[in-house]
Amino acid sequence: FTNSIMNELKEIKVIDLFDQKLWEAEELIEKYNIIDNKKIELYKLAADFYYYKHSYSKSEQMCDIGLKISIKSRNIFEEANLYIYKSRN
Repeated sequence: FTNSIMNELKEIKVIDLFDQKLWEAEELIEKYNIIDNKKIELYKLAADFYYYKHSYSKSEQMCDIGLKISIKSRNIFEEANLYIYKSRN
């Protein structure tokens, strides 16, 4: 999951294509038991992508999803990082 999807997402420059690949990644998350750290990594990557494409509301949504996962898994380090991401937006 993470190596192929994450590498593809890192190379994408166009929002529409990124949206499609992110949707595919979310489908895989629902279908398979993906560990929380990989989910958080995905949503941080998405938050960065949307932020740098000036889509701040979408970046905020990705931060919120990542925060929920971080809080649920009690990953305080990533929770703090995602609050920093939110403040950036």
